[in-house]
Amino acid sequence: MILEKLGDVSVLLKDAENDKERVVAMTYLRFEMAKHASSYILSNVNDITHSKKVVTAFATSKNADWFIAVFEVEFNAQNQFNSGSFGSVHRGKWKHAQVVVKKVNLKTTSSSDGSDSLLCGISSVGNSSSGQSSEGLEADFLNEVEIWHKLYHPNVVQLFGACHIGTPIFVCEYAGGGQLDEYLRAHPNEIVEKLYEAALGLRYLHEKRVVHKDLKCNNILIGNDGLAKLTDFGLSTLLVIPANNNDEPEIELEDSEKPNVGAIRWKAPEVLQGEKATFASDIYSFGMCLLEATSGAFPWGNLGDPSVKYHVVKQKRIPQCPKSCREDMYELVKRMCRYDASERIGMNEVVDELERLRSTGDN
Repeated sequence: MILEKLGDVSVLLKDAENDKERVVAMTYLRFEMAKHASSYILSNVNDITHSKKVVTAFATSKNADWFIAVFEVEFNAQNQFNSGSFGSVHRGKWKHAQVVVKKVNLKTTSSSDGSDSLLCGISSVGNSSSGQSSEGLEADFLNEVEIWHKLYHPNVVQLFGACHIGTPIFVCEYAGGGQLDEYLRAHPNEIVEKLYEAALGLRYLHEKRVVHKDLKCNNILIGNDGLAKLTDFGLSTLLVIPANNNDEPEIELEDSEKPNVGAIRWKAPEVLQGEKATFASDIYSFGMCLLEATSGAFPWGNLGDPSVKYHVVKQKRIPQCPKSCREDMYELVKRMCRYDASERIGMNEVVDELERLRSTGDN
């Protein structure tokens, strides 16, 4: 059907009544010419080339280097290993390689004023998702992709690309080694090594002015290359907030959903009191990851969330040193988890100290 319409581009333009639909048509035409031109006969190639030029003249957007057409990715929409109101997470294949596919749910719901609004796992500073137009939400999605696609580090799960047409998807690196907490149960002699690798990833994010905000051992994965990698399978969103030095913006990775029960035991006291996440609160959370990794248990053990919050905020305490945790490791945790955020050490010091602990050969 599409090939018939390419013979008369006016028909194609008529079907694409607005700029959004023309962008969709243009995107697929560009993709076909870039990836599959050799599979068409010459007359079809000429039709596609001509149609692409005409449609582009009527559309304002350009194809991004991160674009991956959804039909290029193989995955079973019914087979998911994580899901929520944000969407779902699937294993898939792209270019014959294993990948993770994250589908973002877009849905219309009724807002407090009775009007319809589009909801997805994306929001912008000063606006709630429920008050944004579909165009605003799409712009936020595109902004998130642009930022994440530029991040490249061996200790951060890589975003290969995304598709913004139809149901948005992210296509990410597949980390076949599983979650850090599960991995360390089978490889307890690698605790310091993997924490050091994760620290390198967090330092990189901070250098790029990215605040992770949801650091836990189950958000640190082991890649197919054996390296620890930071990720967030909760489909975090990127919020741009002003940097203190008025230079580059600081980017916050914020949960698209309310924190799960128990997530507070990794949170810094200021975050538990309603303040925004910062580099310093990331470092506090990573300190809790050190305790989690060395003990094999969640910070604060079986204490309920209200008790955890009381100890952290009111008593200004951190968990006691686990029996399996080295004394020098616990001293590092204490420096990372000072109650006053301004007194916490930075990621350079964390990396240096973990490298020193790593060189001793003990866990």
